[in-house]
Amino acid sequence: MTHGQGAARLVLIAAIASLTPPPGFSAPHVTTRYVYFKAAGTTDAALFAAVRARGPLVSGKHAFARTRMKVSLSAKMARKGGQCAIRKLDFNLKFIISVPRATGKGRFSPALARRWQAFRKHLVWHEKHHCAIWLKCARQAEKRILRLHASNCPGLKRRMRAEYEQAMRKCDALHAAFDAREQRAILRRPFVRAALGLNRTRRASR
Repeated sequence: MTHGQGAARLVLIAAIASLTPPPGFSAPHVTTRYVYFKAAGTTDAALFAAVRARGPLVSGKHAFARTRMKVSLSAKMARKGGQCAIRKLDFNLKFIISVPRATGKGRFSPALARRWQAFRKHLVWHEKHHCAIWLKCARQAEKRILRLHASNCPGLKRRMRAEYEQAMRKCDALHAAFDAREQRAILRRPFVRAALGLNRTRRASR
């Protein structure tokens, strides 16, 4: 599970306003799209192997799931008192979430169906949490960007980009901390324990 670090794309659009409307911002506009990859198998171990083999690549390794983010940031700027300032700012965030879809559910045992459904639900929750982290970071960046000003508007545009990139670097640390906690927690999922034979190991050690 990963948030797709380095997958975010920023598009900056600046428009110079001839008038000076009051400062303001709109909350980030968010869209989410799901894409699916196939996982074949009728046992925990087979499904787990399929997910590991076919999952989205992140840093050269297959992940259980992944979220990618694309960002467009547009600003209307105006000069006042010898300074260029932002009068309106719009954020657009697009999340693309990749999760597995089992192809043989009709042949699942009732127990496997419950474990798989719970595991997949957890993956979706995990990726949505990454989206929430990004959204919070975007809102914080938006407030800081609105306070920026510069002697010229091209310079202000550069400061906007620098402020956004700094916010995303801080956001990366939040994603990494969440993933670290989840790496430990994932081994407690019933589906993963059954796939890795951890339940049998635990019973044998008693």
